[in-house]
Amino acid sequence: MNLKKRTLVVLAGLSAAVGLLAGCGGSSSSESNSTPPAAATSAGAGSDQSVSKQLPAAWPADIPKPTGLTLINSVTLPNAMSATYNGPGTEAAMKTQMYPGMEAAGWKEKSGLDGGVTVWEKGSQRMQMTMLPRGAEIGVGMTIVDTSAGAN
Repeated sequence: MNLKKRTLVVLAGLSAAVGLLAGCGGSSSSESNSTPPAAATSAGAGSDQSVSKQLPAAWPADIPKPTGLTLINSVTLPNAMSATYNGPGTEAAMKTQMYPGMEAAGWKEKSGLDGGVTVWEKGSQRMQMTMLPRGAEIGVGMTIVDTSAGAN
């Protein structure tokens, strides 16, 4: 992976982590897979980044949404995007729900790391799924990078 791609992966991962940390301290919601009615979007002047309260238009439809969690935000960057969810649950319950759905959709698990981080691949897309338990709540961050633009 070249330096530019590594930088994008790190930035997207950091964006997801910031969203996870911001989302984990709030009140829990029992809404399932909901997004706020008014989707807010922001981007800095001349920025290639946008932040929203709904999934990016290019988000792969075959990625399961974490049941019982609320979408906190999404970030779109050139060749990368991320989504952050938060709500009641455990890492074990999220893995039981998410992993079979990923596999059924043709995503291949490439590595499972300690600390709730798993890397998945499908075609030219690579996704890092991070699960961050905090008390009775869990944050789930997913960052997708399109590896087709440039060298890996």
